[in-house]
Amino acid sequence: MKYDYEPYIKPGTYPVVYFGHRFETKFGRPTLVLQFTLAELTEHENAVLTKYFPIKRFNNKGGFSVTKKQQFPKFWLSVFPDHDCSRMDRFTLSKLEGVVLNAKVKPGTHDFEQNEIPKPLQVSKIVSLAPL
Repeated sequence: MKYDYEPYIKPGTYPVVYFGHRFETKFGRPTLVLQFTLAELTEHENAVLTKYFPIKRFNNKGGFSVTKKQQFPKFWLSVFPDHDCSRMDRFTLSKLEGVVLNAKVKPGTHDFEQNEIPKPLQVSKIVSLAPL
């Protein structure tokens, strides 16, 4: 199965399913990249959409930690309200497998210099995630 990692999808809200994750350093800051696929069959059924979360740090063993003020713990509690937040380095991402979430998707229309990106070069990203 071939996946399109940077598709253009019309703006809207779509049901998505967790596909995988990775850690990156973006602009000198650690970042958790969550990847999702569309849960419904459309012409973009193989698309992989990404959501970027800034985090405090990550290690080579796949662990990471966040602060209570960051966006990721707020997202995690919206999906798993019973999670114990006494340790901000205990998030099991495999719990996301099989969970269907609503993703608000928008394309990036401007680059870092605020110049408009031509339509064929625009890429859609997840702006927000919420439980169904």
